[in-house]
Amino acid sequence: MTRPDQILAAAVAEAQAKGFHAVTRQGVAARAGVSEALVSHHMGTMVSLKRNIMRAAVRDGIVCIVAEGLAARDKQALKASEELRIACGHHVSGV
Repeated sequence: MTRPDQILAAAVAEAQAKGFHAVTRQGVAARAGVSEALVSHHMGTMVSLKRNIMRAAVRDGIVCIVAEGLAARDKQALKASEELRIACGHHVSGV
Protein backbone atom coordinates (compact mmCIF):
# COMPACT_ATOMS: atom_id res chain seq x y z
CA MET A 1 0.00 0.00 0.00
CA THR A 2 1.38 3.40 -0.94
CA ARG A 3 1.66 6.18 1.65
CA PRO A 4 -1.24 8.16 0.12
CA ASP A 5 -3.37 4.97 0.15
CA GLN A 6 -2.43 4.38 3.79
CA ILE A 7 -3.41 7.94 4.72
CA LEU A 8 -6.70 7.73 2.81
CA ALA A 9 -7.54 4.41 4.51
CA ALA A 10 -6.85 6.04 7.88
CA ALA A 11 -9.03 9.01 6.91
CA VAL A 12 -11.91 6.74 5.92
CA ALA A 13 -11.54 4.82 9.20
CA GLU A 14 -11.54 8.13 11.08
CA ALA A 15 -14.75 9.19 9.29
CA GLN A 16 -16.38 5.85 10.17
CA ALA A 17 -15.33 6.15 13.81
CA LYS A 18 -16.03 9.84 14.46
CA GLY A 19 -18.30 10.95 11.63
CA PHE A 20 -17.43 12.48 8.29
CA HIS A 21 -17.81 16.08 9.45
CA ALA A 22 -15.66 15.47 12.54
CA VAL A 23 -12.59 14.37 10.56
CA THR A 24 -9.49 16.43 11.31
CA ARG A 25 -6.02 16.40 9.84
CA GLN A 26 -4.70 15.69 13.35
CA GLY A 27 -7.00 12.69 13.79
CA VAL A 28 -6.07 11.25 10.40
CA ALA A 29 -2.36 11.73 11.12
CA ALA A 30 -2.65 9.99 14.48
CA ARG A 31 -4.60 7.07 13.01
CA ALA A 32 -2.13 6.72 10.10
CA GLY A 33 0.93 7.10 12.34
CA VAL A 34 2.28 10.02 10.30
CA SER A 35 2.69 13.76 10.79
CA GLU A 36 -0.03 16.27 9.97
CA ALA A 37 2.39 17.76 7.44
CA LEU A 38 2.57 14.43 5.62
CA VAL A 39 -1.24 14.24 5.53
CA SER A 40 -1.28 17.73 4.00
CA HIS A 41 1.46 16.83 1.55
CA HIS A 42 -0.37 13.79 0.20
CA MET A 43 -4.01 14.83 0.63
CA GLY A 44 -3.87 18.61 0.17
CA THR A 45 -6.47 20.84 1.79
CA MET A 46 -9.20 19.60 4.12
CA VAL A 47 -11.66 20.09 1.26
CA SER A 48 -9.55 17.80 -0.90
CA LEU A 49 -9.13 15.27 1.91
CA LYS A 50 -12.87 15.13 2.56
CA ARG A 51 -13.61 14.86 -1.17
CA ASN A 52 -11.29 11.85 -1.33
CA ILE A 53 -12.90 10.31 1.75
CA MET A 54 -16.36 10.66 0.20
CA ARG A 55 -15.18 9.29 -3.15
CA ALA A 56 -13.75 6.25 -1.37
CA ALA A 57 -16.95 5.82 0.66
CA VAL A 58 -19.10 5.94 -2.48
CA ARG A 59 -16.76 3.54 -4.31
CA ASP A 60 -16.66 1.10 -1.39
CA GLY A 61 -20.33 1.46 -0.38
CA ILE A 62 -19.67 2.75 3.15
CA VAL A 63 -23.20 3.68 4.12
CA CYS A 64 -22.49 5.62 7.32
CA ILE A 65 -20.19 8.08 5.52
CA VAL A 66 -22.28 8.43 2.37
CA ALA A 67 -25.42 9.03 4.45
CA GLU A 68 -23.74 12.01 6.12
CA GLY A 69 -22.70 13.32 2.74
CA LEU A 70 -26.19 12.95 1.30
CA ALA A 71 -27.68 14.77 4.26
CA ALA A 72 -25.26 17.65 3.61
CA ARG A 73 -25.84 17.49 -0.19
CA ASP A 74 -22.16 16.66 -0.74
CA LYS A 75 -21.37 16.58 -4.48
CA GLN A 76 -19.46 13.31 -4.26
CA ALA A 77 -22.17 11.62 -2.16
CA LEU A 78 -24.80 12.66 -4.70
CA LYS A 79 -22.93 10.54 -7.27
CA ALA A 80 -23.70 7.35 -5.29
CA SER A 81 -25.69 4.63 -6.99
CA GLU A 82 -29.44 4.55 -6.44
CA GLU A 83 -29.03 1.33 -4.44
CA LEU A 84 -26.49 2.96 -2.11
CA ARG A 85 -28.62 6.08 -1.77
CA ILE A 86 -31.60 3.92 -0.75
CA ALA A 87 -29.44 2.08 1.80
CA CYS A 88 -28.32 5.44 3.16
CA GLY A 89 -31.93 6.54 3.51
CA HIS A 90 -32.61 3.47 5.63
CA HIS A 91 -29.43 4.11 7.60
CA VAL A 92 -30.39 7.70 8.39
CA SER A 93 -33.99 6.93 9.27
CA GLY A 94 -33.05 3.93 11.39
CA VAL A 95 -35.22 1.55 9.35
